[in-house]
Amino acid sequence: MITYAPPVRRYLIDQDSVEGWLSYTTSHVIASLMKIQTNLGVIGSAMEIGVHHGRLFILLALCVNEGEDALGVDLFDMQDQNVDQSGKGDFGALQRNLERHAGGVNVRFLKSNSLNLGGEFCRAEMGKRFVSIDGGHTRAITANDLWIAQSVLCDGGIVALDDIYRVEWSGVTAGLAQYFARGGALVPIAIAPNKLFLTTSVQWADTYRKELQKSFIVGSPQEFFEFDRVDIIPMNSEHEPGKFGKI
Repeated sequence: MITYAPPVRRYLIDQDSVEGWLSYTTSHVIASLMKIQTNLGVIGSAMEIGVHHGRLFILLALCVNEGEDALGVDLFDMQDQNVDQSGKGDFGALQRNLERHAGGVNVRFLKSNSLNLGGEFCRAEMGKRFVSIDGGHTRAITANDLWIAQSVLCDGGIVALDDIYRVEWSGVTAGLAQYFARGGALVPIAIAPNKLFLTTSVQWADTYRKELQKSFIVGSPQEFFEFDRVDIIPMNSEHEPGKFGKI
């Protein structure tokens, strides 16, 4: 059974107070995966590309351990570069939400277009154990951000890719296919509402699936492109506000 720290439990109940798109089931999956990483000795900081008002970023910041931090990368006020209008980072709203839900946590921010994050950035930020990708939703940006994530992850690190299989954001699926077609090495773990989770090897994917199955109802394995199998984690009433089920 996974036990969350009190600040994480409180935020899972109150996350609707932060504008954004993150289901309760998926937030529980993220919190569980980060706790599983801690239990397995996977050490490293977290990062999100595309923080909007911080709904998911706050959860990452609350789940990192002492000595780790959370890095948020966003265009913020450079919205002229938001080519597909997928969200709108607001640094003022983000700061207010952090103060309300995660005051004193160890966070950093970088105002940048992720297409401009090159080798120097990746070398400086190596060792991440959790990366959320929720920036631009075009094919090129999604593939770019997956390569960045692969470059900065530690062994056993996890990527959460947003808006997978959304008709209105088909560039995400196309970008994922392009990433795989060009040799991307990340391995799918599972799909939760609106998120695909990937990790650094088949062995780690199997480990995380087995751990998730202890706390979540999952469907039978499904084909995913021509790579690995994934488990489908459906929306679950146990993960509504105030209902923690086995977690």
